[in-house]
Amino acid sequence: MPGLLEVSLQCTKDDCIVTNATPLNGLGRSRGPVPRRRHQDGQMKEENGHYYSVFYVDRESDGITRSVKQRFNLGSVTRISVRAARREHNRLREQINRERGSVAPAAKGETFADAVQLWQAAIGPQLSESIYRQRISHLRAHLLPRFGKSALIELSVSKLQSLATELLANNSRKTVQNALRTLLTIRDYASMCGIRIVKVSMKV
Repeated sequence: MPGLLEVSLQCTKDDCIVTNATPLNGLGRSRGPVPRRRHQDGQMKEENGHYYSVFYVDRESDGITRSVKQRFNLGSVTRISVRAARREHNRLREQINRERGSVAPAAKGETFADAVQLWQAAIGPQLSESIYRQRISHLRAHLLPRFGKSALIELSVSKLQSLATELLANNSRKTVQNALRTLLTIRDYASMCGIRIVKVSMKV
């Protein structure tokens, strides 16, 4: 809902080094519409002094979504390291798989419910009783029923915006903001504990 809540992606300098994407010659043939795609690891290669990632991505034409093989230029070998290229390849893999509805199953200990348990044990006792009670209420009423079994890496902008839009139908704007803050607080603590997340922030 424009003007109510805005959720935006943030990325670090190292996470934003993709320069361009080009279809591979002869590899743009359609594979037919598929509602949910198989999870893919993609391929990273070095060619002509550049690092490239190759993935299947979804493209819509005439109302039909087709899978097309596409190459992403990660950067020149003289400007980025193999490690930086591999990091960007991994970021692309997670992003493309999310967009295709094919995120890998959550690893043990990486679900939102797992993060809540960590947060409750480490941070909960440090909060005032009123704040803790409010956040537990958000978790029980809105967050755990919807995201409890989801991997934190799946909680993208689109999923958080969808949650905000749904909650606004029956809750005040302030309640929705506070529920999202609870989610992001727990997610940020999980990241500090080494659990993979999507870097999302909230602007109000």
